[in-house]
Amino acid sequence: MRSMAPAGGRGLSLGGGGRGLTNLLRELRGEIKRVVWPTPRQAINMTAVVVAMSAGLGAFLGLVDFGFQELFRLLLQAAGAGGY
Repeated sequence: MRSMAPAGGRGLSLGGGGRGLTNLLRELRGEIKRVVWPTPRQAINMTAVVVAMSAGLGAFLGLVDFGFQELFRLLLQAAGAGGY
């Protein structure tokens, strides 16, 4: 079974009257400093990709929904439930 410890192999303890919380916050700050953050240009590009993909998927699902709506409308008309 895999360990849920951070990359350094140390566990994060919260016991010890608040010292664990202080250590947790200190280690969290150290981990955040090691993160490789994207450049502003990369962040803008990734955001544009997410927005474009979301819009495309929304349009596709809207068309599929419209297609099923029309299909069922035609089926109900053919079955004699024309009041729909």
